[in-house]
Amino acid sequence: MLQWVKCAHVTEVYQFHDMIDMLLGSGYKKGITLFGYGYDFRQSNRIDKTMDGLKIKLDTAFKASGGRKVNIISHSMGGLLVSCLLSLHQDVCNLSTIFRLCIKKAMTNGVIVFAQLVECPSIYEMLPNPTFNWRQQPQIQVWRSQSEGIETSAKLESYGPTESVILFEEALRHNEVPILKFHN
Repeated sequence: MLQWVKCAHVTEVYQFHDMIDMLLGSGYKKGITLFGYGYDFRQSNRIDKTMDGLKIKLDTAFKASGGRKVNIISHSMGGLLVSCLLSLHQDVCNLSTIFRLCIKKAMTNGVIVFAQLVECPSIYEMLPNPTFNWRQQPQIQVWRSQSEGIETSAKLESYGPTESVILFEEALRHNEVPILKFHN
């Protein structure tokens, strides 16, 4: 017999748990009026398997609701995933409400981990469009280590959409994938 044990309430891991508990307490029922969809947020939103899985989950929720409106709550990359699905499947999805996307201190609480840039193509999909006419320019903030003699400190630097390209180029400069060459 398996018994689930919650060892600690880690905010990063339990993003939705408190909200799910609140919804269940308000009368929602798992698998009937409340559904979840897990996916690998590090992968591109354009992977067919991810899109197809979300579409199947939404179809299931729509049928379970008796064909009524389905409300989608998403966080961070999930908002982009849903937006991508809506744009690709306009024949079965329509957006009849205000869609808001908020990325608060995106990318590891404001600190970009350079190793993740190579491993997580989804990070590039979260970058702000530099040609968009922003009312207020979004900023990517990065803590940079600075050394002066034996003293080391950290300085918070901000980059706008255009300047962030330079930041990412710098992060990827020394990341190379060795390619084997075969000769006849």
